[in-house]
Amino acid sequence: MKGTILASQRERSIPAIKIELGKRSAAGWMCGVSRIINRYLYNLEPVGIGMSVSRYSNTISLYCAKSDKQLYECILPELKLANFGSGSFCHSRWQNYDYPAQSRYYEKFIGKPNKDYLPIDFNKDNALAGIKDGSHALIYFAHVIEHLEEAKGAQLLEQFYRILVNGGVARLVMPDWDAYMSMVKFSLDSEEYSANLSDLARPALALAFSDIRLLSLEKLSDLMAECKLDLEDLDSIVDNYMVGSKLFNPMQPSRHISLWQERKLKKYAREAGFKKVIRVHQSHSTVPAFTNSCVFDNTEPFMSAYYELIK
Repeated sequence: MKGTILASQRERSIPAIKIELGKRSAAGWMCGVSRIINRYLYNLEPVGIGMSVSRYSNTISLYCAKSDKQLYECILPELKLANFGSGSFCHSRWQNYDYPAQSRYYEKFIGKPNKDYLPIDFNKDNALAGIKDGSHALIYFAHVIEHLEEAKGAQLLEQFYRILVNGGVARLVMPDWDAYMSMVKFSLDSEEYSANLSDLARPALALAFSDIRLLSLEKLSDLMAECKLDLEDLDSIVDNYMVGSKLFNPMQPSRHISLWQERKLKKYAREAGFKKVIRVHQSHSTVPAFTNSCVFDNTEPFMSAYYELIK
């Protein structure tokens, strides 16, 4: 695909149908249907069908497999592609890795371990030790890094660099905290929220560090007064209010325990060895494969920041 990163959405789209599900609970069992379709119908001649499920928008997408395959023509078939923190993601060209489900609800989305995904704990040292150097062309890592301890997230970037080939790309998606906090500050200045600080401030700050939900209103007020909604200040003082708020709990893997902004990401990525860190947008990419919006970038796109780390 020529000029992928500068191409318009019209130029990047492939034939597809998106369907909104009537019940949110339907997304769970539809993931099983998606795995069957991608396993048996994706390579069906002459066109083939691919399917994806988004539990966030409660939609399913059916797309043209022939058009999707064309997005991978520039990638050598012997090189591997890995989705770390895959959730309900399902694609025949990609290997899924995820933390084992801690609930029956989430189990429906990620499928069976060692069949639909390979179990992995990203908060362990050298989590990717079993993966060969230079064996991967692409890595997808969406809305996972905020669930990891900061040191483990930085170490994981080093391991991404190790397993990628030269010129390989790691696409990383994380909350766009700068844009989100701008909206929070605007809302707090309005009369609607001025009467009750906890209406907006508590859930907003808890998106950065989940344990803030447990603070009393008095401590929440003190925290806000001290950090003044500055993200770097919040990052540096939150442990003074919530001991252990930055530590991983294996029984609660969904907690947000680290706050990543562009400056921090670029610092650790460059220390890991990446030559370029590029901010991109939903479905825009330096790599054609990532432009299939049916498959990628479906987790909370309205509050996400997209980056590509190039080795």
